[in-house]
Amino acid sequence: AAKDSGHRNKDSGPFAQNPALAIRSVKEILFHIQKSAAVVSKYLIAAEVE
Repeated sequence: AAKDSGHRNKDSGPFAQNPALAIRSVKEILFHIQKSAAVVSKYLIAAEVE
């Protein structure tokens, strides 16, 4: 159990110590979501045109 909690702390460490890293990760996720949304809307527009 002790080893497990230590591993979990290591995972959350960088985000706790470096907020900029967490912000960058969130921005990256949002960027991918926007890209996916753009592709989806492109397909929807193409479907409406046909």
